[in-house]
Parts: sequence; structure tokens; C-alpha cells
Amino acid sequence: CTGRNSHSQLSLCHNNMRFYILIVLISAVQCERNVRASTLLSSFEHMVQENREASLIWNFTNKYNILENKDNLLSSHSYHYTCQSELNYHKELLVPYVLNLTLNNVSDFIHSVSISSLHGTRLSYSQDLVDNFTKISQDEQVYNTILEEFTPKLEELKEKELFCFRNSTCACFSSESLQKYSDERQNFNKRAKLILNYILFGSKIDPPIRIIVVLIGLLLNCALLIAFVKETSMRKESNICVFNLIINNMILLLVYTPLQYVHKYHHYNNFIEYSFHIFEIFVISVNVFIVLIVSAQRYFDVSRALKPNVTGFKLSATVRCIIYSCFIWIPSIVITASICSQSNHHMIHGLQTILFFLIYLLVLAILIIVFNSLSARKLQKAIENRQISLENESITSSTVVLAITATYYLIFTLFFLYLPFETYQSEMYFHYFFSLKRRIYSLIFHSMISLYPSITILALYKSNSMFRKYLRKYLFRCWLENGEEKYVTMSSLKNDEP
Repeated sequence: CTGRNSHSQLSLCHNNMRFYILIVLISAVQCERNVRASTLLSSFEHMVQENREASLIWNFTNKYNILENKDNLLSSHSYHYTCQSELNYHKELLVPYVLNLTLNNVSDFIHSVSISSLHGTRLSYSQDLVDNFTKISQDEQVYNTILEEFTPKLEELKEKELFCFRNSTCACFSSESLQKYSDERQNFNKRAKLILNYILFGSKIDPPIRIIVVLIGLLLNCALLIAFVKETSMRKESNICVFNLIINNMILLLVYTPLQYVHKYHHYNNFIEYSFHIFEIFVISVNVFIVLIVSAQRYFDVSRALKPNVTGFKLSATVRCIIYSCFIWIPSIVITASICSQSNHHMIHGLQTILFFLIYLLVLAILIIVFNSLSARKLQKAIENRQISLENESITSSTVVLAITATYYLIFTLFFLYLPFETYQSEMYFHYFFSLKRRIYSLIFHSMISLYPSITILALYKSNSMFRKYLRKYLFRCWLENGEEKYVTMSSLKNDEP
């Protein structure tokens, strides 16, 4: 800053020099602080290693990197001013001081480890997770034992906000910190037990139940499906809804049930989440329209049979079957696509709840009552007017309508009532932490949906002689002899052989 410079240039030069000098001084002070903190930490760790209990605590925090910045931590606890001299003269305060130093960090570590280590819901990964929890729990148990030795019980601290070991100024514990540590520890152990229950259900309980349910459903539905293929008398217009019901039952058994298991025990991305909800809404929607169409079909069948000589354009039975099938599947696809196109998870769950309760229970019931009332009124008028007999007409049986409708409302009303309690979660790992009671309820209600295909076939077996006849034939290999009211079985034929 010498030479022939103007006054303003000299002033600027001097200011720059002051700034550079200030930076150098700050760097020097910071360097001195770092050296002092490093020396302080080294002497403190040497003191800690000479005490067995203090070294156990310190090694635990070092093993899991619980104290990320130890230099600043010591400075924040005013160790180099007050506690250093106190600990030098009173060695028995070292362990309580280390506990005080690490307590909040250990609480935060216990809270974070059970969440940060979760990535989706995978059964194959959960055992490693439990092993990690167990290892941390064993190491943390040592810390907890030492803490209980130097601190009173929480019940004794209710009226005190601060507890200081032997009236020390450095080894003090707040009741809030101790309560936080106790809560986090209990939550950690609880979550470990819940994951063990998750493994038990996912590997030992849930799979066998699902396999048995699926096999029974496939056996019953395949038997009736074979009857539709082989028996001409089954391929009637009045049975079109039953045929569509069997197809939907197969989708429910072969797609929805396995997907529901994958969603619960192997859920690691949003694709599985959306796929599960797509098929859940779809198979339920198809069942709803089957229940509606079977009542509507009976009404149209009765109307057509009572006015056989009406002239004009008439649809063939094949065209009517196609129309009925389209009214079952197309609206189901549209409704499923409309709801699952939403990007917000909570919006999907909300729309699904409204759809199930408002439309699929209430509105459906009103429409069923309307169609059945109209059918009954037409039949009543036919009887009063002594119109033709309907015995030879292909009309959907009232017992079949009742069987399908009653089975739907019996199963799905209970399922819809349960669904709001199975809160939709955006976190993929939420299945880990179901309580035991909630896990049992979930298994029961979802198994009930998987049993629906079997229950519907049994209801049809009970309600209609034709279904009963062909189920016996293709399921039990049992049929009527020609011209006789006597059943023949494979075993009876073998017994008659000479």
C-alpha cells in the first residue's frame, strides 16, 4: 500500500489487509481450538478406558458411531472448564458423566435404527433385520444395565425435573431424557417382536392356509367349468352369469390371492402396491355386476316368457349372453381404471371405501330389490291371469339368484367393514409392525375373500339340482343310472365286478 496512489485507493488497500489479517487470525484460533479439542478428547478417552463400565459405554457408542462429533460434544458439555477438574478428583463420577454425555444420542440411535434399516416388506430380508435387531439389543442391554445402576427409577423422578448423581454438576440426568430413552427402548423391543410375528405368519401360518384355500377353490370351480365345456344342458342362457362367476373365481384364486400374499410379505416397490389394489377392486367389481345382472336377467327372462308372441326385432340367446357378459366386465374395467389412475395413495383408498360402501352395498341392494320386486309382480299377475306355465322356459332360477346374492353380501359386507381398519400406508414396511391381533384379523378376512369362490360353488350346489348333478358327476365321479333314481359311483362299479 505504498506508492503514489490516491487516498481512496490507499483506504481500500488498508481494508483488504485488515480483512486478510482477520482471516488468518480466525484460522489460527480455529486451528488452536481443534488441537485443544483433539488433545482434550484423547485425554478423556484415556480416562474412560481405565474404567471398565465407562469403557463399555464408550465402546458401544463407537461401535455404532452414535457420537458423530465427539470433540464438539465434549466442548458443549463444558468438560474443559468444570467437569475435567471434578472428574480428576472424583473418579466415581466418570460413569454417570459418560451416561449423561451419551444418553440423548443413544435414544436417537435406537429410534432411527428400526426405521432406517427398513426397505420395503420382504420376508427374505426380515430375518437379517431380526438378527441385526438382536445384536443391537444385546449390546444395548449392557448400556441399560449400567444406566439403571446409576439412575433412580422413573417413578421416583415424577416430581423432579433433574437428577444429579451425588450432587455433581456434570453427572445430571433430566427426567425427560430418561423417559425418552425408556420409551424408545420399549418401542425397539416391541418392533423386534412384531417382526418375529411377521416372519412366523409369512413363512409358517399364512402360506399353508392360502394353498389349501386355493386348491379347494380350484377343485370346485374346475369341476363346474368342465361341466360347462362337456354338458350341452349347462350351456344355457340362464347360466351365463354362473359361467362369468366361475371365470372371476379363477382370477381371484390364481391372481388376486397370490398377489395379496406378495403385497403383504414381499412388498418392495409401488408396482406391487398398485397391482394389488387393481385386482382387488376389479374382482370385487365383477362380483357386484354379476349379482346385479343375475337379478336383471331373471326379470327380462320372465318378461320375455310371459309375452312370447310379441312381434318385432328380437335378440338371439347368444347375443343376449354377450350383452350380459359385456355389462359385467366392461364397467368393472372402467371403474378399476378410474380409481387406480389416481396418483395419490390416500385418494385411492378414500375412493375405494366410498365405492364399496355406497355403491357396492347400498345402491346395489336397492337395484336388486327393484328387479326382484318387478319379477315377483309379473309372476303374480301371470298367476292371477292364468297365463302359460313357465316350466319349459329357460329362466334363471330364483334359488340361484338368492344363493349368489346372499353369498356376496355375507362375505363382502364383513370384508368392507374390516377394510377401514386396515389403514392404507404409503410406507412399504408398514406390514412389519402389525400387532398380533391385527395380523390374525387380516389373515381371517383376506382368507375369507379367498374362500368366496368355494362358498359360491357350494351355495349353487345346495340351491339347484342341475349344479348338484354335475358337481357330483365331475367332482365325486357320481351320476344317475339311465332311467333309475339311483346314483352310481366309481367305487360301486368296482365292487360289482366279479
